[in-house]
Amino acid sequence: MIALVLSLLAAMGAPLPGVTPGALCTTADRYFDGRRYPEQVPHCRRHVSSSMKSAVFRAYGLAPAVRYLYVIDHLIPLDIGGSNARANLWPQLATEAAAKDREEERLYRALAAGKIMQAAAVESMLHWGTP
Repeated sequence: MIALVLSLLAAMGAPLPGVTPGALCTTADRYFDGRRYPEQVPHCRRHVSSSMKSAVFRAYGLAPAVRYLYVIDHLIPLDIGGSNARANLWPQLATEAAAKDREEERLYRALAAGKIMQAAAVESMLHWGTP
């Protein structure tokens, strides 16, 4: 049992593209709250219900006994135009969250300053943590 859990943990270092491809906020999104940055990127306010979190854990096959090791994360962060859609949520190991948050902050600041475009920020987040 312990070996199974450890192998699962090792496999969860990145979102599964077939399960979590990423999704952007649009003006039609229920949680759209305006446009931001020089590029006028649609922004959604945060809203991830407990039932949505449970659905994400189930989609990744994570048993309730190990869920405490994870946080539900937006693959494309809200601050660079991601949505709350199921396609943009994945269980990230809590031990990796701080490193990803630093990259999100760097990209957000560059986007807000007009130094990069949303497409570049999204591309960077989609490949975060891969060699």
